[in-house]
Amino acid sequence: MNGKPYVPATGSNLEGGAKYQLANTPLILRAAVFSMRQHNVLQPNPAAPTTSIQTGEVHTPGFELQANGTMLHSLDFSVGYTHIKPVNTISTYYQDKQPTTVSNDTASAWFHYTVRHGLPAGIGLGAGSRYVGSSWGTVANNLRVPIIDLRGTSNADLHDTFHSWSMRMRLDRANGNHDNQVIWDSFTASGFVPDTTLETQAFDLMDRWLSAIESDHSGNSLAQKVVANKPSDAVDRCTVTETGVAGPCVIPANGNPRMGAGEPLTDDVLKCQLQPMDPTAYFPVLFSDAQWAQLQAAFPGGVCDYTKPGVNQQPTVPWLTYANGPAGQPLGPAPVSTTSH
Repeated sequence: MNGKPYVPATGSNLEGGAKYQLANTPLILRAAVFSMRQHNVLQPNPAAPTTSIQTGEVHTPGFELQANGTMLHSLDFSVGYTHIKPVNTISTYYQDKQPTTVSNDTASAWFHYTVRHGLPAGIGLGAGSRYVGSSWGTVANNLRVPIIDLRGTSNADLHDTFHSWSMRMRLDRANGNHDNQVIWDSFTASGFVPDTTLETQAFDLMDRWLSAIESDHSGNSLAQKVVANKPSDAVDRCTVTETGVAGPCVIPANGNPRMGAGEPLTDDVLKCQLQPMDPTAYFPVLFSDAQWAQLQAAFPGGVCDYTKPGVNQQPTVPWLTYANGPAGQPLGPAPVSTTSH
């Protein structure tokens, strides 16, 4: 983004293992444990998904098991299993998150049979299989949260309906999909006061969704369970006010002045980077020389370039952490008021 080359990645590895061969057999067993650390790892930049940033450190502890041998004098085999738990241990934006496209578990089994006797002696046949477990598709690891966006259809105040769709566009940009999100809508006087009937139905839907996820004891990742256990009625819908009955979305979503000036529906650039004005960018609208001169006078520094992140734009840094497990961390002692003079 800044024209400077990335710092070379460096790493270190600590490993120990054992090898054992059973007496009077061709069976060889191997086991190893390791701890790898890699510095200056490239990760997607959430403020500009087409660019990358370098995180501080990724720590990957793990172990691997392997067995090699021969059965029935003609069947050679090799089986193995590896388990790793990579995590961003030093990172501004992705602290304690798992890197993308890296599976925790892999396994393989390979067999080779050689004919020992007769006319086809020496001919070999081989087959094998490899298993790669699930992995995160986004470095934020945020596909594991079911979302029901419940908002009244109102364009009369700052709770405008378009914010629901802005959130969807951000999910699509970050994850490539919005499979964990549904939008429910009804006409109300204010977007701040949602339909109470929908509130009750949404509470019931979320309870069924979470209960199904909790009851899923498969080996799938949590993100996969969120989608696999999504109830059939967890779909976008509009209803008639306070009835729960399907109805039209009677008021279309509006927008804001930045979107009117060309900002995408993601709507997360508060101060844009500028680019020189180009009359061809507005085709088929054509300007006279006088009109163009007036525009240049109005925007001497250029106009917004929404293909770039905003000025000093930073990714969201969540304030919650679950690093210590489902129970979280204690809040600590309550604050005590003191008198100042």
